[in-house]
Amino acid sequence: MFNDLKGFSNHINSVIQELKVFDFPYRKFDKVVIVGMGGSAIAGSLAKELASFEHNIFLERGYKPTVKIDSKTLVIVSSYSGNTEETLSYFSKILNQTTMIYGICSGGKLLEELKNNNFPLYLLPGGFSPRATLGFTLTLLIKILNEKLLEKYDLDLFNNLTESFPTENSIVYRDALKIFNTFPVIVTEEENFSIGYRFKCQLNENSKMLAYNLSIPEMNHNEIIGWEGDLIDKNFCMVFLIDQVSSYHRNIKRKEITSKILPDNVKQLEIELPSQISSNLLMKYFYWIHYTDWMSYWCGILRNVDIEAVKSIDFLKKQLSS
Repeated sequence: MFNDLKGFSNHINSVIQELKVFDFPYRKFDKVVIVGMGGSAIAGSLAKELASFEHNIFLERGYKPTVKIDSKTLVIVSSYSGNTEETLSYFSKILNQTTMIYGICSGGKLLEELKNNNFPLYLLPGGFSPRATLGFTLTLLIKILNEKLLEKYDLDLFNNLTESFPTENSIVYRDALKIFNTFPVIVTEEENFSIGYRFKCQLNENSKMLAYNLSIPEMNHNEIIGWEGDLIDKNFCMVFLIDQVSSYHRNIKRKEITSKILPDNVKQLEIELPSQISSNLLMKYFYWIHYTDWMSYWCGILRNVDIEAVKSIDFLKKQLSS
């Protein structure tokens, strides 16, 4: 996992360079449906936030469509292994509903089915955990859905801002020290909800930690009351991912008030965003993803767990296949 995380910016750049001339086969569609599960789905969730002003985008995580699929629908089917049960089921159910299907995988049954039905695809490199391929998949989806964002991506600046992350002298490691033995509650703005969700998932898988994510302003209408309960103790940590520069001013004020409301025994952590990228939406996303991915890695190291292993997922898949 260490080398996979360290290669994140290279993953982004490799797709940018490979697809400098990219003739996407589908041009006219009314809506986009991105299908996937787990590590293959989070790129779709992030891309939906980044491209929502360009397209009508839906994210599907399940066995069958819950939105209407027709001849004007572009469906992007993503499964890193190519063998994800739910995604294969979904694919089989839409074959007769649209001719605009695009696949993203590294092999498996999905690759076979895409080829058998003559659908275009992007072949991901093998040898990764699905959660470590986000740089490839998210960049590809941005290229398809909102290519203009990539014009503002600065590889050198990104590398300069993140070069210390793989070291124990980094601010990321120091932040991991603050949360590795807590129950993190991750707070973002609503429009950045997927950033918090990605962080939660990485803590689940890499660090073997329970965590959950929520958003401002919604949490101020319900969740905030729960912190008055008598079961809140020092094991909780509220982690804020709300940029002081580019976030909506009322959300910044809500974050400040929420911080004051929390019980004194609840730890708090605010992950700051470098001022150089606050106005660059894509750079902000990539930075927060990379920062929190490394936090989950360092939390795993501090907890002395096997970061690569996902035993419960492996057990569940084995039981489902028996």
